[in-house]
Amino acid sequence: MRNRRIRVLVVDDSRTAREVIRSFFEGEPDFEVVGTAGNGGEAVQMASALRPDIITLDLALPDMDGLEVAGRVMAQAPTRILVVSRVLDREEPFSTSQALQVGALDAVHKGSLITLESKERMRQDLLSRARALCRIKPLLHMQGRPFPRRNGQPVPRPLRLVVFASSTGGPVVLRGAFSGLPADYPVPILVVQHLTPGFEQGLANWLAAATPLEVRVAAQNDRLRPGRVLIAPQGRQLAVTPYGCISLHRGTPDRLHCPCADYTLTLAADHYRCALAAVVLSGLGNDGTAGMAAVKAQGGVTFAQDPDTCAAPSMPRAALAAGLVDALLTPDQIAPALLEVNQEEVPI
Repeated sequence: MRNRRIRVLVVDDSRTAREVIRSFFEGEPDFEVVGTAGNGGEAVQMASALRPDIITLDLALPDMDGLEVAGRVMAQAPTRILVVSRVLDREEPFSTSQALQVGALDAVHKGSLITLESKERMRQDLLSRARALCRIKPLLHMQGRPFPRRNGQPVPRPLRLVVFASSTGGPVVLRGAFSGLPADYPVPILVVQHLTPGFEQGLANWLAAATPLEVRVAAQNDRLRPGRVLIAPQGRQLAVTPYGCISLHRGTPDRLHCPCADYTLTLAADHYRCALAAVVLSGLGNDGTAGMAAVKAQGGVTFAQDPDTCAAPSMPRAALAAGLVDALLTPDQIAPALLEVNQEEVPI
């Protein structure tokens, strides 16, 4: 895709929104808008006929909802889908996460298209995410081949904390992993997910619907509890104290992401040492690698999603290349691995 322009299909029921989004892409030399659609039927037909590199998809369409459109596109002509929606304004917190489940890769909040400030903010966010998505493959394969464990069998030990590092392509894997854990899972879980600001509550609700675990967005001074999943809020760095309390801080300029998995894992490793498990899932970049190094240095256990099952394999590949991964796991192996490692230590 480096030698040609990125071909975009814009799908929105509003003519005004279609034209505004079209103008965002047409003002950039690396993009080409190959078509626009105002309803789901048109979108599915044009996706098959035009084979765009990326589709921007509104979830509110007159003939079918965006979830059905995404599912049909991924079944007939798989491509990268970027949700552009006002679901937060409409109080539909599940819609965006459900779109991720059926094949969409990311989401941008469609704010007001009236004020220049709001339009410019949306333009920058949309273009940035579209360029990032075009560096990854469009289809997430949930079943991958089992990988042999590196460095031998991790020694079972009682865990006190599990931290997930997750980005593009990660939410659907989180949902599958949490659905495989029982209500009495005895370990607290933290999730550092790179996500569009404002969508974390919808993600928490969507994950909670698939698991008996308690799932919520972390708040200042929340306590770690067995069976509780706390999601780092966007725009805050999440730390955990030695006494099991959450401490939230504003982003620091030396961190690319906020929240940042490296930040959370490095501090947690100091406190939880060999009783900490780190799990790096699908995502762009290398967030989680430095944190995994800290976990390994303290004797903790490290898992990574098999890159062949990732929508964006960069994060687990970076950890693997650094020699920091105890076991590579397919998505369906993550919950069993966490259950297996969380046993009382046995003689070797």
